[in-house]
Amino acid sequence: MEEILERMSENELVRAAMRERGMTQKVLADRMGTSQNNLSANLNRKRMSVEVFKGVLDALGYDVIVVDCEDGREMWKLDSENNLFAK
Repeated sequence: MEEILERMSENELVRAAMRERGMTQKVLADRMGTSQNNLSANLNRKRMSVEVFKGVLDALGYDVIVVDCEDGREMWKLDSENNLFAK
């Protein structure tokens, strides 16, 4: 699983998370307070901004965890309310 995720773009990761949650673009866009057309445009861009990516993950119900690439330690967790926690 880890190898596959490392090769996924932000857009592919979002689409996989949407499938996992059984969520349509319309429902996700509503949760984000944006239009389905705007969400679709973001998902079809080559790259997604950090702000949009974080907003999408929040709306999907995921927190962001920062991992040290050298040793794999979880360093911080950023929750849906942008609270930063040390791990």
